[in-house]
Amino acid sequence: MTDSRVIHLHPSDNVAVSLSELISGDVIVVEDVAISLAESIPFGHKFSLTALSTGDTVYKYGLPIGVMTSSVPAGSLIHVHNLKSNYSPLKK
Repeated sequence: MTDSRVIHLHPSDNVAVSLSELISGDVIVVEDVAISLAESIPFGHKFSLTALSTGDTVYKYGLPIGVMTSSVPAGSLIHVHNLKSNYSPLKK
């Protein structure tokens, strides 16, 4: 069972997406695993389901979307400040 405030798009994803503003300390259940949020997560943003280390691949939609540029605990915001995207409009 997954909390109705988030969406987990694919079983292999190590992130979920918020469907509402989530507050630091909220406990979110994703696939029957409880995660305490390490920080607030804005609507529509990704957060880590496990601790991620620098260099770890981030999966969303069951596909690799980027690589972590810093380490974070579970329940952390994943965005441009700590993720190097595989998808850049500047890539040819």
